[in-house]
Amino acid sequence: MKLTLVFGALGIALLLVSTVTAVPHSHSEPVMNHINAIEQLQTQLENEQSKLGLEEIFPTGIFDWLIQLITLIIQIVINIIQIVQSIMSIISLIQFVIEALQTLIQVVQEFIALLQDIFNPSEPMLS
Repeated sequence: MKLTLVFGALGIALLLVSTVTAVPHSHSEPVMNHINAIEQLQTQLENEQSKLGLEEIFPTGIFDWLIQLITLIIQIVINIIQIVQSIMSIISLIQFVIEALQTLIQVVQEFIALLQDIFNPSEPMLS
């Protein structure tokens, strides 16, 4: 019983999907006519090329060269981006080192001031 219900539900779902996705013949016919005309023109062009001995009007060498040129330009841009990122990371490291040196100089100055207070107290410690 349950199996019949499941198969019935699947069948109805398939019918609904096919009804929704169906394209009326009147709408698809003009498009198919254009596609057939393009295919006929393409076969006529190929026949004329073979009669004239022009198998390839545009040699693939030019396209291959253009693709390689575009690939080279992309690689150069990627390398430039990597160089800029490296320079920016070096700059941030230099800024960190400068900040660390400033902190170190400040700590050394405070240490010298402490040593001066130890060896030359301004007020006597013993009363």
